[in-house]
Order: sequence, then structure tokens, then C-alpha cells
Amino acid sequence: MVALWCVFRVTLPRYTAIPSRGAIARRISAASTTVMMSAPGALCPEFHPTPEEFSCFATYVRTIVEPACHRIGMCKIVPPAGFFTRAYDDLEFTIPTPLTQYVAGKKGVFHVDLVTRKSMSLDAFRALAAAASPNDIDDPALAPLDVLERKFWKGLRPTMDPPTYGADIVGSLFGDSPAMSWNVNNLDSILRTWVDLPGITQAMLYFGMWSAMFALHTEDMELYSINYLHTGSPKVWYTVPPAHASRVERVCQTMFPHEHMACHEFLRHKTSLVAPWKFQEFGLPYSKALQGPGEFIITFPRAYHQGFNTGFNIAESVNFATLRWIPLALEAKVCKCVPHNVTLDMDLFLTQLFKASRPGSRALTSDDWVFSCVCLKFASSADPSVVVEDKWFECSSCLIWCHLRCRYPDLWAAAAQDDTSLPSTLLCHRCCCDDDSVQGTRRSISRSAPTPSPPPPKRSRADVYAKNARILIASDRGVREAKVVAVDGAFVRVHFKGEACATDEWIASTSSAIVEGSSPTPQKPPPAKKRRPSSINKTPRTLPKRPKHQPKASSKVN
Repeated sequence: MVALWCVFRVTLPRYTAIPSRGAIARRISAASTTVMMSAPGALCPEFHPTPEEFSCFATYVRTIVEPACHRIGMCKIVPPAGFFTRAYDDLEFTIPTPLTQYVAGKKGVFHVDLVTRKSMSLDAFRALAAAASPNDIDDPALAPLDVLERKFWKGLRPTMDPPTYGADIVGSLFGDSPAMSWNVNNLDSILRTWVDLPGITQAMLYFGMWSAMFALHTEDMELYSINYLHTGSPKVWYTVPPAHASRVERVCQTMFPHEHMACHEFLRHKTSLVAPWKFQEFGLPYSKALQGPGEFIITFPRAYHQGFNTGFNIAESVNFATLRWIPLALEAKVCKCVPHNVTLDMDLFLTQLFKASRPGSRALTSDDWVFSCVCLKFASSADPSVVVEDKWFECSSCLIWCHLRCRYPDLWAAAAQDDTSLPSTLLCHRCCCDDDSVQGTRRSISRSAPTPSPPPPKRSRADVYAKNARILIASDRGVREAKVVAVDGAFVRVHFKGEACATDEWIASTSSAIVEGSSPTPQKPPPAKKRRPSSINKTPRTLPKRPKHQPKASSKVN
């Protein structure tokens, strides 16, 4: 039977169980920390959970961390002693693509160029990190935070010795250990319902050294991130609250105008670094953290963050999500400068959210619900209060709630007049199979759905478009003329006629969106220079042979 709601305001409890004394203390501590966040540069909230509280990652994040820190954008979690142990001295690892970071800029605004080096062993990287360590800091773990900050930002200049960072290496050091449900490579998250991507649900390793930095950015698809420092020197983090993300983007547009002209999502390139005092100049609040070995850092959706390493260390990171993330993901933007971007089809995600949960998962409870209608309204049980404007119905297939008026206007009108009972099966706009019933759904942010699809028809070699080829592309805006401006394997970057470069898109050369294409116009060779007419007869003259006994005439002019 389809449930029907006609409610004007629903207030849901934030916690489903009576909190322990330790949990209450943590919330009070987090609340006091939130008040302190009014001062720019304050330390982010820090949690010390008990083993009982720490035993379930999904529950702890949903009930303790999120309510206290989702407006701050970052928090540090110090786990109970002994939650995970392993040795790191005997590691045998090869860093496949270490990145050397070359800095350009001044006065707190820097651009970082990333140059890929040859692969190196972990021992070679450790030796390189030891040579890069500053001589005036014996142990970064014992140095005050302000000393580390001053040393890093004062030394950041184009003439500095470029650091090397081993970043984005798929792998994990947790192994099969459950780590009290905090194994970064196996977190209980709603993302694991159907997606499996490196860096998103598969952990990545990071090998740092002194001054190796990670630039200002938010996560792909505005996801949460969790970072665990396995061993080595601390990391320094800076974060701007999510509510100020748009201001950060506008400020960075003025600081990096050329990058913004080339790509409106240039901050996703992770090559822009801004000193914290520049945030203060523009009135942007920020928090910071010093992450030591054995500690977690969690960043929140739409929270811009950056930082640097204070010496050799090994960290592990991955993305995760909760119900609070979904409305931000529906509005997430992607960078179109490269053909391979992390995108999620949110319509497909919502249809699988309540149907494909893993056995034993606590990422969703029996009381959780999601409202996502074709009219772009969104609400969920993660919000403390929800405003309901009209009657709802629950989709019989995906269990997502929608407005009855938006999806079935005739049934809504009949129910409003005589309270007619509804059919036993009602489908939302995502699950309905009829193309005619699909009404203006939310803007798609994924070029391809993760579900398997039949392979496209093979094209001949003549159909592979080269640079400068003219093609016609069909989209929701009609058929537009475009020009191929770059080619990367099976992908081409197209520039639409009469539009800015920021609207360029990468598409597959075999895409069905290409209506018509033509090979690039062959460039004509430059015309040969015309010789001036000469009065001399063009018939070659035969010079008389010189007698053998006659000496050769000299060409030197006296």
C-alpha cells in the first residue's frame, strides 16, 4: 500500500537513542568549540571517543560529528588507544608517479605546477624527504603549530627547493583489520550501495615530506573525506566553513584571473594555494588543525581545505557520504578540462539508495527517509525540521518520497476533492519507464551512468575526428556547431561556436550525440614564390669545356 502524507511541518528527533554521558560531554565540548570558531584561525573541534562510541563509524559520524561540525567544515578525531596497530619499518613499496611541486607566486597567492617524476622506492623517497627537512626544526611533532606555519609560508617562493609528493596512489595499509569499523578502505557509507571507484570508495595512500602541499579544493562531487595519518611527521590543515564556499570561489577568481578564464572550476585542478592571512584580508573565517600520527581528520561537503606536510609521513584517505551530502551532490559541478572526471549519476544513486544497502550496514536506519521531487525540492531525515508544502507519496520501487501533485496531477486533484484512495503502485519520475511521464528532472551531472550499456557501434578510422574538425552535436539545447580543439585517445574536446572557452566539453569520438562530422580541412601548402621574368633565354647554355692543360681560374676578386 502506498502511504500518503499531508503534513505541514515535521520535526524529527536528531538522535534515536539516549546518549551516554561521554556523548553528552563530547557535544558540550563541540558546542563550546563552535563558539570559539568566531575567531579566525581557531583550532577545529577535537573528539576523543570512548571505545563504545568508536565501535560504529556510521553511527558516530551521524549522531556526534555531523551535528556539531557540519557548519565548521572540519574536525579531528583521536581514536582510542590500540584500535589499530601495525609496523611500518618493514614496508616495501614503490611510488609509481611521484609529483614534484614547483611554486610560482608571491604575497600569499601561489600557483603550484605538478611535474611527474620517475617511479622510486619507498627507501629512496624516505632519503629524499630526510634531505629536504629543515635544519632548525629537530622534531616537527614537538614544534608548536605557529612555528611550523611561519617556517612553511615564509619559505614558499619560486626559488625554493621543490618538494616531491607521492599522492593519489591506490592502496591501503589497514589490510583486513576491521580497526573497530574505522578501516579507511572499508568504511560503512551510503556510497558503497553501488559505486566502487578509486579514491571514492577505494582508499588512496599519500607519502609526504617537508613543505609537500595539497592545494585549496573541495572533494569530488562535494563528498566528505576522511584522512588517517599512519606514521611520520604531522600534517597542517586549513578549512573554510561550507557556508562561505561561494565567497572563496569569488575571491580566488580575483586572485587567479587567468586560471578562471581558462576553466571556471579551476580550483578542482588542485594547483592554487592561498596563505591564511589572505583569508583574513577578505573576511573569510577559517579553522586549522595539526594532525599527528594515529589521528583522523574529517572534512565536510563544500568545505574548501588545503595544507602541508611537516616531514616524511604516510597517510591514507577516502571519500564517504551521509544523507546530508545528497542535496549538495545534486548541485555539484565538475571540471571539463580533462576527459576523465569523477561524476555520479544522482538519479541512479537515489533509485538504488534504499534497495542496495549492504547486509549489516548502519549507514541507513529503518527511520531514515529521503524526499526528492521533480520540482527540485529535497528533504531527508538528516535535517532536524522539514517544511512540507503538499501531499507526498512514496515510490513503490525506490522508496523515495515525491509530491503527488508534481508526479500525478490528476490523482492529486481527485484526492483533494473526495479523498479518493490511491493505487497500490506509484512510481517516481526516476523509476517510471514511460518516456512521456518523465518531467524535467534535475540537471544531469554525469555524462555516463555506471550501469553497463551496450557498446557503441564501431567507427572506421575515417570517423576518428582530428584537431580542427567541424562537427554537429545534439543536446538539450538543440543541434550546435562545434570544433575539435584537442584530442586525447578516444576523447575529443569540442568548442561550441559563439560560446566562451569555459563551455568546452570532452566527449567520446564514438558518442551518439555527434550528429554529423567532417574531417579537418587540409591545410594548403604555401604557394611557391614566383620568379621574376628574365630577359635571358631560359634554354640552358652549354659552356665550352676547359682544356686540361689550362689552369683553373680563381674566383677571388682582387
